[in-house]
Amino acid sequence: MVMAAWVLATSTARAQSLVPEELGVIDCSADVGDDPPGSLGWILADKNNFFCGYEGWLLYYGNPAMAAATAANHAQGSVLFRDFIGDPFREPALRWAAQGRGEYMYIPSWKEGQTLLGSSQDAVLLSPVVSPANPGPFPGIVIPCHSCFVSAKESDQFAIAESLAEAGYLVLIAYVGGNNVEATVEATDYFLSASNPWQDRLDGARLGIAGHSGAAGLASTVGNTDPRFSAAVAFDGGNVAGLELRTPTMIQVADYSGNLGSLLVRPDVPDEVPSLLFPPDAAFSFLPYGPNTIRHTRPVPTGKYTFFDAFKAAGVDTMQVAIRATTHIDSGRPAGGAFSTFGEMVGIYYALAWFDQYVRDGANDALSRLTATDTFDASADVYSIGTGFFEPLQAKNAGSVEAGNVPIKIAGISIRNRLSFWYPTRYFLNGGTLECEDVRNDCP
Repeated sequence: MVMAAWVLATSTARAQSLVPEELGVIDCSADVGDDPPGSLGWILADKNNFFCGYEGWLLYYGNPAMAAATAANHAQGSVLFRDFIGDPFREPALRWAAQGRGEYMYIPSWKEGQTLLGSSQDAVLLSPVVSPANPGPFPGIVIPCHSCFVSAKESDQFAIAESLAEAGYLVLIAYVGGNNVEATVEATDYFLSASNPWQDRLDGARLGIAGHSGAAGLASTVGNTDPRFSAAVAFDGGNVAGLELRTPTMIQVADYSGNLGSLLVRPDVPDEVPSLLFPPDAAFSFLPYGPNTIRHTRPVPTGKYTFFDAFKAAGVDTMQVAIRATTHIDSGRPAGGAFSTFGEMVGIYYALAWFDQYVRDGANDALSRLTATDTFDASADVYSIGTGFFEPLQAKNAGSVEAGNVPIKIAGISIRNRLSFWYPTRYFLNGGTLECEDVRNDCP
């Protein structure tokens, strides 16, 4: 973590005018304590948390390796908004599959239906590498795309999709035309049918579903109404209204409403870093800190913080994961707003464990990973290949700017320090025989 601390200090130095003097140098991996709400210690912790809610965004767009990887992808023919718009190190064909981490297939049309640019709804398939030692069939995960306007390649869920595929799942990312329940069911039909070119790789008796934002509502709705699914993960969203809850469902919730994007007036992009999004002379300029009441999402009846209670009342296994300093965009970075440094990897850690527990029948010690309270293991880190910290000496020694990228890891980091102090992380597992109301503070 020496290099990580160096990069955090560097980012903080750049933003020193934005950081209250009493905070000093912020370490977003440090313990913020348990001071009572309203106390000075709590106020300082909250201001720390607020900075950490966009620290990942600063690191991402300030990382020269990210810009270099984006340019390299474009040089190889990847066209923005047509082929891939996410983290350039996670480009699925030129990067992920080319590195032998998994197999990728683009489906130009899984269904005829009107889109902004034509009449075909497309999809992406991600698979474990098939070999004599690993022939399949594999359990499957369906990921409907909420914010795809043109293609499934716009999905903000490639980080979790690639991680799941490497972990042994066959994954379908499908364009479903917005938050369309019927189309999501039809995409599942396609996934299980002979029309799926990799249908022989799929164990159709073991299925999960996941989605972010509006697609979190699809994951929880379709996951609990379509009996083919045995688990669901809703990334910062979901739905329980009018549903007969039956499927083990994880709800991941963010600390901050929106994405803090309204606070990013003129983003920081160092002069030496080319950027497609911001002018090279952009400088820091942020709105002042506002009252806590406008920065956090308050639990309200029928809101995302109550979904856990509905599943628990129905006797259905569930877990609410509240990740410290996260925004709505942490579940789909870098699309459209600010995000924290560690949120994506913590979210992937818990989602992988959830599907291992309920789709793969407790594989890979999944229950212990879900209920751990000490430090994170490396179960998610092995799939971490995205834009992270930048180490200039590493880049210099390798003679490549891209080589300076150091993906974000969480193994060995305190679990408590990565969970929200605003909202509880809690679980109701094994029909309630394992139960906890606050993983951060109250569980053994």
